Amino acid sequence: MSTAARLTLNIVEILSLLLALRAVPLRAQNRDVPVIRTTTRLVQLNVVVLDNHRRPVSDLSRDDFEVFDNGREQKLSHFSVASAPAAGARSAAPSLVLTNRPGQPGETPPTVTIVLVDEMLLQDARAGYYRAALRSARLDVLKFLGKLQPGQQLALYALRLEGVVVMQDFTDDSAALIAAAKTIGAGQLKAKLSPVGAKPETAQTMEDSWAGGGEITRKTDLTEDLRRELVKEAFQGIAHHLEGNPARKNVIWISPIFPSLVTGFNPALMAAERNAVNPIPGAMLPVPEFANPEGHYSQLRALARDMSNANISVYPMDAKGLTTGSAVNLLGERSFMDLLASETGGRAYYGANGLDEPLREVAEEGRVEYLLGYHPGDSAWDGKYHHVEVRLRRKGLSILCRKGYFAADEPRPEDSDSSLRDAAKGMLEWSGIAVTLNVSSNPLEWFEQDVVVKLDTQEIHFAYIDGRWRANLDVAFVQLANDGRVLEGIDDHLDLALFPESYRDAATQGWFYPKTLDIGPKAKKLRVVVRDLASGAVGSVSVPVYHPKGP
Repeated sequence: MSTAARLTLNIVEILSLLLALRAVPLRAQNRDVPVIRTTTRLVQLNVVVLDNHRRPVSDLSRDDFEVFDNGREQKLSHFSVASAPAAGARSAAPSLVLTNRPGQPGETPPTVTIVLVDEMLLQDARAGYYRAALRSARLDVLKFLGKLQPGQQLALYALRLEGVVVMQDFTDDSAALIAAAKTIGAGQLKAKLSPVGAKPETAQTMEDSWAGGGEITRKTDLTEDLRRELVKEAFQGIAHHLEGNPARKNVIWISPIFPSLVTGFNPALMAAERNAVNPIPGAMLPVPEFANPEGHYSQLRALARDMSNANISVYPMDAKGLTTGSAVNLLGERSFMDLLASETGGRAYYGANGLDEPLREVAEEGRVEYLLGYHPGDSAWDGKYHHVEVRLRRKGLSILCRKGYFAADEPRPEDSDSSLRDAAKGMLEWSGIAVTLNVSSNPLEWFEQDVVVKLDTQEIHFAYIDGRWRANLDVAFVQLANDGRVLEGIDDHLDLALFPESYRDAATQGWFYPKTLDIGPKAKKLRVVVRDLASGAVGSVSVPVYHPKGP
């Protein structure tokens, strides 16, 4: 049977199933449909326990743990332990089915690890001082990947001025990771960036509500304030990207410079002056201004707590190694690294001569994870930040776990489309809702194309009203240019009303939404974004668009 025939049969089967589910769209109904909500909140903690040799411990039981929420001991309602799966052959995902939840069905590794290499300073006008550090870090990453153990899920991302770039998403294929690592820093020194606010070239665009006036360029004068804001945006994007993954999420952030708890001087400028022929008098002796606890420090602590709340453990690794520098600046950087690691349940590495061993330590300690869950009670859900402490009754062991969470429900973006727009234009996919896309080809060809979106109904808020299960969704089909500009978009609002038997079928098989699209000649990517209006959860998935080369 030909590929075209198989594809036609596949889509016919999907459409037949769609009709069998008898989904009834009710576009004229009120969007503010009540949903079934639980009154019992569960707090989940992903815990790693290490012995005195920093090896993971796997033989603990529920009785070995004590958990305290704002000083009050909690009763564990859930306890489980997960270990890394045995190495084995992986089946490739069908090329015509794309998803924002990669991995084998039913497979949940205890820990997934992202190596995030900070390349922003390569795009700064004063990048020379940091090139050697990043060049050394690339060699250390390659050395580590060359000894990667089978079954260890790893991803390689780059942090750049334009956002977080996925160099290689989660895989245990060391060859693919090594190939991606060889490109660390490649081409960044020649990047041409325009000042913030510069208008992109004229192109067919969507309505202003979609375009949002978003700038796709960054200025190259990288002040500490700008860098701190870009770091915040980057980690928020990573949090959205990993939201749907229940595993412990480790982010190893490798950088030659970190935000500092000390303000008032620019270390890059100091470095430039140190190497200058006629340095400015006094440039090596800055007078630091220590941060206001309600200002600079609070912003950095808030970043750490946001990552903790997203269940992301951050492992800052200083690429400078044993390089000496301003004692004040090193102290400020390391204080922030310790703060970020402590709040999120990671560890900070600095002053080390090489990063390959620390990388191996982090990858190894994530092979065993304990999942603890407790219900603090609705009266404790006060919208404030809660401090969490996990203790062990067994002595001689150490714990890695986040230090707290915000006891607040996620806000519902009822009167704003910002989350939908951000997911459409972001560098990373969002995984708040599992989204699967069936396509006619991969890459898609331009002109008219049929696609089918499949949703996991268990991740969508349905309410049983008047004999039907109802939900409210926005499904956007966005065509993006090569530089990230939105060229065209369609936003469908769906008010679903499923009969009970159709709802039961959809719960096991998924809910399908077919769409015929006219792919434009300038589009480089099609992204599908789904938002649940009841919860505000968002998921997205993308497929590239192929254009034959020509004049």
